[in-house]
Amino acid sequence: MPDEIEPYIPSGWVGRAETELRRAGYHSTLPRSTITEAIGSKHCAITADELSQELRRGGRPIGNATIYRTLELFEQLRLLRRLDFGDGVARYEPMLPEGGHHHHHYVCSSCGTVTAFEDEAVEEAIEELSERFGQRVEEHELILRGTCSSCLDG
Repeated sequence: MPDEIEPYIPSGWVGRAETELRRAGYHSTLPRSTITEAIGSKHCAITADELSQELRRGGRPIGNATIYRTLELFEQLRLLRRLDFGDGVARYEPMLPEGGHHHHHYVCSSCGTVTAFEDEAVEEAIEELSERFGQRVEEHELILRGTCSSCLDG
């Protein structure tokens, strides 16, 4: 991946999630708080299975049904965005409030590793296209596919 692409690291998502859950009338539970903290520590998309494995490795096993229900709830509350990279696996990543950082994804075709990145030049190009076509782009996603450096070196 080019050096000029900077990794995206979310901040403040856990507090926002807790506030939105309370606002929507949900009580704090240990499993939900554990899932919230695990998701909030991620810098990119995670699958339900990856989340489950991570929690088990950390000595905090939570049932798959609870994980899926929590992911669905977070998606409904617009705390998570569900992503589909065309491989049949749903991934989830924290949504930031309006004006929050926007990022894109690089997916390795060999190992499936997903890397988030920001690139101001891409954002400027999209804005220029929007102006050229006389339309307003409200949302966009960019997924780059290729071979990551680990697979190239391997």
